[in-house]
Amino acid sequence: MVLSGEGADEVFAGYGIYREPSALAPLRGLPRPLRRPLYMLEKLLPPGMPGKNYLARSRRPLEERFLGNAHIFSPAEKGHIASLNINPSPFRVTAPLYRQVAGLDDITRMQYIDLHTWMPGDILVKADRMTMANSLELRVPYLDHHVFEFAATLPQEYKVRGKTTKRALREAFKDILPPSAINRPKRGFPVPTREWLKRPDFRRLFLELLVGEGGRWFQRNNVKKLLDNHREGKVEAGRKLWVILIFLLWHEAYNLKAF
Repeated sequence: MVLSGEGADEVFAGYGIYREPSALAPLRGLPRPLRRPLYMLEKLLPPGMPGKNYLARSRRPLEERFLGNAHIFSPAEKGHIASLNINPSPFRVTAPLYRQVAGLDDITRMQYIDLHTWMPGDILVKADRMTMANSLELRVPYLDHHVFEFAATLPQEYKVRGKTTKRALREAFKDILPPSAINRPKRGFPVPTREWLKRPDFRRLFLELLVGEGGRWFQRNNVKKLLDNHREGKVEAGRKLWVILIFLLWHEAYNLKAF
C-alpha cells in the first residue's frame, strides 16, 4: 500500500491558476469608465502582444474564463481544426457547478470546478489505473473527509496570498520540512510530448492515423500545418497536437467506423 498526494492542490488551493483572481483584481476593481479605454486597447493590440491576454481575461467573468485545468482549444481553434459542425459548449458542464457555489469567492469557485471535473476525471483516474496495473493499493490522505472538512473552513488568505499557493499547508509543515521544500514552486509531472511530436517517427504515426477513419473528424490540412509549424518551432502546440493524436489512437483502437 502506498500514500499519495492527490487532492492537495484542489483542497488547499495549490494550482498557480488560483492566483489569477488576485492578479486581475487591480484592473477589475477600477471604476467602469476607467476600464473601458483599457478594454478598447486590448482589441487594438496584436495577438501575442504582452498584456493583451491579461486585459482580455480581466474583461470576462470567472464563469467564462475558467473552465478548469483541461481547457485546450478555444472556440475559434475548434472551428479551424474540426471538420464537422459539432462543437458542444464546455459550459454545459461547468454552468450547473457554478450555480451551486454562486456568491462564494472566486478561488473557492475555481476549486469547486476542479474538484468536480479535473480531479475525478483525470487526477484520480490516472492514479488508480497506474497503481492497480502494478498491484498497488493507493491511499490519498488529503481526500480524507476530516481533512476536506477542515480545509473547507479556511478563509481565502490561507489558500492563496500573493504568489504563495497552498498557504495553510505550507504553514502547517514549516517547522517540520526544510525551507527548500516549503518554498518550492509548484511543479507538475511533465512528459516531453512537445519534443516527441517533433520526432520523425511520431510525425509518421500522426499522419498515418490522420488519413484514417478517425481523421474525418478534423480538417486534415489544418492539423498537418499545425503539426509542421510545431516541429519547425513556429508555434508551441504540443498539448493541442497530443490531444488530437490520442483521439486518433482511441478511434483506431476501437475501430469506430460507425462513430
